[in-house]
Amino acid sequence: MAGGLMRIRTAALAVVMAAGLVGGVATAASAAETRLGYTCSFPSGKAPVGVTVAATFPKHAEPGTPFQPTGVATTVAVPRSALGDLAKAATVSATTQLTVKVAQDDGQPADAGWLGDAPATKVPAGGDLTLTAPGDVPTVTVTTDGTVVFTAAKLDLTLTPDTGSPVQASCTPDAGQRTTLGSVPVGNATATASPTPTAAPTSAKPSASANPTGGPLPKVTGGATTPGARSRAGTDATPATALDAPAFQKCANPATYVAKPFAVAAYVAGYANVQKVNGAAVVGSPDPGSAISATGEGLQQTFTAIGDGWYFCGRVTFELNDNGVREFPVVTTTAPAFGFVPVTATAHISQVGDDPLQAVVYQREGPSDFPAAADRVAPYTVVSTARVSMRLSDVKVNGVPLDVGNNCRTSRGLYTPGSAADPNNDRIVFTGGDTTGNPTPIYANPLNGGASAGDVQIPPFQGCVTPSGDDLDKLLTSTVSGADNYSKIVQGPLCPANIGCVPGQLQPVFKPLWTLTHGGPFDGSGPIEFTLFPSVTGLPPADIKCAAHTMSGIAYNGSGPPRGDQAMMRLRGIRNCTDQASGSTWTITQQGETPFNGSTYDATTGLTKGRGLTTFTMTRTSAPRCSMTVTGAAGITYSNPDGVLRVENVALVATGEAMTARSSTCADFPASEINDQHLRETTTATVTSTYTLPPDQAFTLTSP
Repeated sequence: MAGGLMRIRTAALAVVMAAGLVGGVATAASAAETRLGYTCSFPSGKAPVGVTVAATFPKHAEPGTPFQPTGVATTVAVPRSALGDLAKAATVSATTQLTVKVAQDDGQPADAGWLGDAPATKVPAGGDLTLTAPGDVPTVTVTTDGTVVFTAAKLDLTLTPDTGSPVQASCTPDAGQRTTLGSVPVGNATATASPTPTAAPTSAKPSASANPTGGPLPKVTGGATTPGARSRAGTDATPATALDAPAFQKCANPATYVAKPFAVAAYVAGYANVQKVNGAAVVGSPDPGSAISATGEGLQQTFTAIGDGWYFCGRVTFELNDNGVREFPVVTTTAPAFGFVPVTATAHISQVGDDPLQAVVYQREGPSDFPAAADRVAPYTVVSTARVSMRLSDVKVNGVPLDVGNNCRTSRGLYTPGSAADPNNDRIVFTGGDTTGNPTPIYANPLNGGASAGDVQIPPFQGCVTPSGDDLDKLLTSTVSGADNYSKIVQGPLCPANIGCVPGQLQPVFKPLWTLTHGGPFDGSGPIEFTLFPSVTGLPPADIKCAAHTMSGIAYNGSGPPRGDQAMMRLRGIRNCTDQASGSTWTITQQGETPFNGSTYDATTGLTKGRGLTTFTMTRTSAPRCSMTVTGAAGITYSNPDGVLRVENVALVATGEAMTARSSTCADFPASEINDQHLRETTTATVTSTYTLPPDQAFTLTSP
């Protein structure tokens, strides 16, 4: 076995050398190094800190195609006067989060989080402590020609000594200096000069008036988009609502709920990226994982006052159950370590500790005196937490078995770094809800389930020892462990625990691997039809046909597990809407955008079926006047051969306020409501529209 280990190490060295040669011939990029002055607020007071940001920017990019700087590293020089007790430490490591403003021409900027990790560095006997933090950064996608400019803004530091408590500092760039880091021409735009470290007037933030039409921001995927948030899960430049900590804490507290939990079960499945090997492990597919409530666990729902608001709260708790073991079905996957050496391993993802798997849903419905006051609806959010660890077995490297023993596991549980929902950093934290964009995918509601996603940190491995005594901890740690492992879990609809979920039914349906090519902007127009079904009034449905509207969207090129939405659509100018039965007239407006994500793909027909959350405000302008909000998961299909995009078979529930009756003022179309902890759908809706994309706008979407 020692000979097998030697072959692995030799192969790794060869690959590293080859990677260096390949990197030497790359020419389609421009390196930049920008020296900046910052003022940082340490516990000991404010101090000047020198910051150097190194990055290599692509020389050119195309609309609709993601791109990103590479070779990014942030170096900070902390003066000794600001170290305080850190000066007594032997070594100090650091994490950095640089907020970078990303703007195209004179458009409004999006925020991207450039994260870095500096290894433990010896504290000098005198002088500054210099720490260099390399890291990956998010991709950027824009839809039009123009120059994308990257500008440095706020910097957050966490300095961690080998003994003692970490020290945090918030830093702002000094005035009177050029903070531009680099630029990338997109499409027909021409390159601009690279930034220089010499002082220049401070780069002005593009004003809102520079983009009066409110066009799309650059789409930033990956990294952290909220200052201070350490998660590297894929995110958009228009991020989901930040965690409402008081709401999460109260809705997660069992004492908030009066009714006892209703024991439930559900199927779960998903995928987990392993960033270092550029691969993904499918979890619970084709055979899904199972979760079932233990005694005292299950579904709870209520309404409650939190601060100055009135909230809907939901909480679901259960345990993983794979033939009586608290873990997912084992995962066997193959990925190229070091670039091309195939490594196959079986991963056991097990639930640890006494805490259950937990999904907490909250939504602010209005002010604390709701429902007497006017409605003020906010998006809802689901926060899923779990304590799990990973063990590896049946490892093969280039087809050669590598016996790692029976206790080769992570040194601690997997976790999501820096989440406000887990200040102890000992749980994975995934988010979902009805806000479009990653890492907040669609989560229908506690009853119907949905997806939640986030970043997972894989700790170092321990106990990986061959029968001959070779210690493989460092090898597996260097191959697998690390940050930026984007993961997504789909929970199927709930079913009673005493009955269980029927195999083949209520299972999460998803395809974890997709390839989208020829992406970019697309548009369409034509009639659109809405149908309202008042299921409890006994009245006939309303068939509302609108003579015209326009649709605009963008499809994002990519391959592998999607880190964000595959496409985004916006419907505008819906007009001349009339109920075919009663003749009543309606005004209909879409709120926000509709994301599109594929669920299934038929290679024979080239048809992708998927879904996307959409919301419409519908106002009857003829007597009796009224209005409502309908929202739900739209059924969307796309056909590769003819470029036909269809929105159809949509189950929209008249809610707008976490399924309370106050969302609709139409007596003949009442809103759905929750009675006795159960959803009663009183009005449902469908919407149908078809668009045939011209050949120059049609994209290709496939899945194995």
